[in-house]
Amino acid sequence: MMAIFALVSLLATALAAPVIQPAAQVVTFQLTNDIAGITATGNIAANGVAVRLGDLFGNTNLVENGRVVATSAQLVANFQNTFCIFQNGGQAVDIANEQMPFAELDGVEGVAVETDVTDFTFLCEI
Repeated sequence: MMAIFALVSLLATALAAPVIQPAAQVVTFQLTNDIAGITATGNIAANGVAVRLGDLFGNTNLVENGRVVATSAQLVANFQNTFCIFQNGGQAVDIANEQMPFAELDGVEGVAVETDVTDFTFLCEI
């Protein structure tokens, strides 16, 4: 009887313990303006929450006349097993993942076109 009470007490304690969620994986990526030869690096949690590129890069050398201008992006660290997407106005611009870490932000494959990406969003998830 005492063993059953001890087991029930142990289970109750274990179930009452708080569940600790692991910290979200942080993906490092860079935006590039191939025309100007400028690159800036940013980080985003791989938690499925979209982040506005203007908020991440608004204080970098990619800013021209108050707007973030880039041509492409590339995942550079901690992107294993992630799926990332760049969006503009809710429409997919390009995706990036472990197999395809490079993304065209200007919409023109193979040709660099300076593009205002201030209001683009970026999200990653595992």
